[in-house]
Amino acid sequence: RIIAEVAEAMQTAHAAGVIHRDLKPQNVLITPDGLPKVTDFGLARIIDESALSQTGDVAGTYLYMSPEQVSAKRAGLDHRTDIFSLGIVLYECLALRRPFEGDTSHQVAAQILAKDPPDPRSIRSRVPRDLAVIAGKALEKERDKRFQTMKEFAADLRRFLAGEPIHARPPTRLDRTVKWVKRNPGKSSAATILAVTFTVIALLLFANIRTNRALSRERTNLASANTALRAKTIESDQRRIAAEREKERADREAEAATKRADEVLRLSALQDLEDLLSKADELWPAHPRNISASEAWIQAARKLVADLPLHREQRAELRAKALPQSAEERQAERERQPDYPRWSELEGERSKAAEAAAASTSDEEARGAKEKLAALEEERSRLGARLDERRDWTFPEEEREARWWNNQLTKLIEGLEDLETGILSAEGTTEAHGWSLPKRVSFARALAAGFGSDGEYARAWSVDLPAIRSAYPGLALTTQLGLVPLGPDPSSQLWEFAQLGTGTAAVRGADGKLVLTEATSLVFVLLPGGTFEMGTQKTDPGGTNYDPHTQDDENPVHEVTLSPFFLSKYEMTQAQWVRFKGLNPSYHKPPDVLTPSLLHPVEQVSWASCMEACDRLGLTLPSEAQWEYAARGGTTTAWWTGSERESVIGAANVADQAAVRAGASWLDAKDWPELDDAYAVHAPVDKLTCNPFGLHGVLGNVWEWCRDGYQPKFYGREAQTDPVADPTGCSRCVARGGSFLNAVVFARSGYRGDVPPENADVNLGLRPARSVTQ
Repeated sequence: RIIAEVAEAMQTAHAAGVIHRDLKPQNVLITPDGLPKVTDFGLARIIDESALSQTGDVAGTYLYMSPEQVSAKRAGLDHRTDIFSLGIVLYECLALRRPFEGDTSHQVAAQILAKDPPDPRSIRSRVPRDLAVIAGKALEKERDKRFQTMKEFAADLRRFLAGEPIHARPPTRLDRTVKWVKRNPGKSSAATILAVTFTVIALLLFANIRTNRALSRERTNLASANTALRAKTIESDQRRIAAEREKERADREAEAATKRADEVLRLSALQDLEDLLSKADELWPAHPRNISASEAWIQAARKLVADLPLHREQRAELRAKALPQSAEERQAERERQPDYPRWSELEGERSKAAEAAAASTSDEEARGAKEKLAALEEERSRLGARLDERRDWTFPEEEREARWWNNQLTKLIEGLEDLETGILSAEGTTEAHGWSLPKRVSFARALAAGFGSDGEYARAWSVDLPAIRSAYPGLALTTQLGLVPLGPDPSSQLWEFAQLGTGTAAVRGADGKLVLTEATSLVFVLLPGGTFEMGTQKTDPGGTNYDPHTQDDENPVHEVTLSPFFLSKYEMTQAQWVRFKGLNPSYHKPPDVLTPSLLHPVEQVSWASCMEACDRLGLTLPSEAQWEYAARGGTTTAWWTGSERESVIGAANVADQAAVRAGASWLDAKDWPELDDAYAVHAPVDKLTCNPFGLHGVLGNVWEWCRDGYQPKFYGREAQTDPVADPTGCSRCVARGGSFLNAVVFARSGYRGDVPPENADVNLGLRPARSVTQ
């Protein structure tokens, strides 16, 4: 039954001019109610001479190929190749083994071309004879001897199921003899020569007899020649008329076939669209080396978008066949749409705004009321246009396929429209793909020019490199593509750099400190690296990294050596995330009174989304070792501010009375009831006192994701250099630094938070890092 239903499904595909070319058990899915579904048309082709004119191209799975596929006879490939592949599947279901097997693809190919499969009954004696015959007919190596259509194949299987006689017949003795001769050319040569000799003699005798008889008949036929000639003339005229009618019919069928092929090819644009979007995610970062591939992508995308008018025209033709909607159906559809509640609310708001405009007592008040009224009317008009767009389409019974085609074309059109206005637009940014490709190319070209031999960034580096190398003895730093020197921090004397593409470079105020705005880019501090003691211990008050709050997974204290690296001076801001991703995922964000600006850290970001964003920018998350080294800033106390919790005041944002006043019910706020850091939620990234390395916000504010997977046994190994715990297979990843809704003990330099990587909580953010390139 399953094979019959698959054959009937493939008959529909063949009728549409589509050859699957890769039928196999893995491409037949069974639904919970037992119905098979044919999938993976990735190797499918349209029956069209131009599309199949190439040679030497073998596509498909050898174990299920037809002889014509194996021999790469592309020019003659037709739907009967799928019949052979489905016959292999039927044989495998009967015999519990494939008819053609071998250790290599060449062995399998040789069997498909030259060897007849064994009768399945010789493998499993209980296989019904009729099913063995049906399988054998489907596996005929000569296409003309197989079932000629999937419909015939399915029909014979249905006859077997119904207990009726099947139409397929086992091979005759002559068929077996011919096959034997083809397999044994040497043995049959002598017999062939002998048979040919006797045949030639017999033919000569027969020809002599026939010639004599023909001469006698010639006289008789001569008398009726004229009559026959007249009859042939009439017959010729009839044939000519029939040929003209046949040509007209063939032209109509060709036109219909062309239309079907055109429809299938247009639907293939859906796959092309998916492939383009997938490829777009590979063209990161926006680097000069990706310019050529990105421009090729843009050209391919524009070619797809150019067909939008044709797709819309085809959909309009389909929708012209749809059944009309009644007024009740139309209204019901409008009310089901998600924009309808807001559209209904706007009428009331519009009336109130109109009344406010009429009651205005000053020009300024009237102007404000009119502007609000105009905005409400514009929003209602926009939503109304979306509500007026019909989305439910029903078609007459004779046009059942039209609904499917309408849905597919709508999906294609909407995808191409999103492509055109998003990732293909000059300045587009989307949450899924980040910057548009034209924007990436523009930025990459700017990088190439700026860091070229006479570029402005190259000149800035040539001026500052001697001072940077002097500040970092032993570090032979070279120009870092994408970074611009900002000079050293006045307190830490560590050099700081602006990350191009994430905003505008920060400037220093009169006191030498950086002045941040929402437009400011990421700022990286070049940390010198070196050897430090990582972890905490609570047994020796006079020992290194003594911390009475030490947890089991924070020790032993161990020596770690780090190479120089860049780390963001601040947590990534909401403005920087929006510029790159096009959307602000944060829970606390403007116009929330607690977070009036986008200079607050971005939050509600998962580990995976942070890794993806950093990777696309050519950055990464810091390792756990890098984070602790940076957060300590050369100190060995519980917090970089000291060993007592009171030392963190002014430098930390943790659970406190400011949050309680704002209505928070966090239990951790009871841990230190006297604390009031003035921030109910997270603070702007530059408002907390910086540590000795010039880093802000390493005490609380938001947890900061690290690159590592949480592996307690990995932590504490001796004498490690640049250690990173591989996150692969880990159910939790590391986050450091505590947050505004946690007690201060969680903000200790050595505390290790472990969080499921899919979590995107209100207190989870990031501080990007960057490697030093040579």
